Amino acid sequence: RLEYYVELSNFIGTGSDGIPPPTTRRTVEGSATVPSNATIVIGGITVDDVRDTVLKVPLLGDIPLVGELFKRTNNVNNSSKLYVFLTPRIMADPNFNDLKLFSKGPQSEMEIDDDLPDLEPAVIDAPGTMMFQSELPELKTDDSVSGAPPAMEPEFVEVSEVSGS
Repeated sequence: RLEYYVELSNFIGTGSDGIPPPTTRRTVEGSATVPSNATIVIGGITVDDVRDTVLKVPLLGDIPLVGELFKRTNNVNNSSKLYVFLTPRIMADPNFNDLKLFSKGPQSEMEIDDDLPDLEPAVIDAPGTMMFQSELPELKTDDSVSGAPPAMEPEFVEVSEVSGS
């Protein structure tokens, strides 16, 4: 089961005198049952950007009535939609050897030298805490992790969209 939370924050306007600009926040959260290496698409966060810009000739554009001849207003409306593609990979090896295997492909594509030392992977235990592999408890032989679960069709459940300011 994969639980996700996607947040998109934007500044709307400008700040003044040490006050940060106002922001808008859009979120999508939910959960899905997804097999290893299957991709799900989380989407539908819409961003509407409306801007009005006034261009004017200095001083002449500020004159009442006549100033309208020396300025121009541009209205720009942009709308875009954000889609997030998630591909979970189930790590079955307690020594993280499968993580090294996943890293070798992108590493060779970016032409990163294979002679670099392997770094110890970090495991995120809970929000705000982090453990390294050397701090993990030893697994007993009866607790060993077997292979990844068989492939199955994704099941999408509990999807909710929350919009806020």
